[in-house]
Amino acid sequence: MSDRIVVLRNHDPLSFVASACSVLAEAVNEPRAWSPAHDELVAAYAAMVRAYASLVRPSVQNVVQGRIIDHVLERLGQAERGEIVTPVADIVARPHGVLVTEPVLS
Repeated sequence: MSDRIVVLRNHDPLSFVASACSVLAEAVNEPRAWSPAHDELVAAYAAMVRAYASLVRPSVQNVVQGRIIDHVLERLGQAERGEIVTPVADIVARPHGVLVTEPVLS
């Protein structure tokens, strides 16, 4: 796995969180043999997406988009707790994708 850089700009801290999510997504989806470090990457990605959602969710104007975010984050929690069999890595990309779409922030 290669090193990646995420930049924190004083005037735009949310872009740091968004960038960190993207970098973790790339690392999680990078083709390689499974290792225990992969589980740690998935956990870090899930935690960062959850943090991103908590920052963005209050400003989501679209009720449907907000419900989608809430629902998928609940599914993420269920996967992390082992209540459903869908892998965390398969679920976490969904809220991340919803969060980075332009309509969510309008």
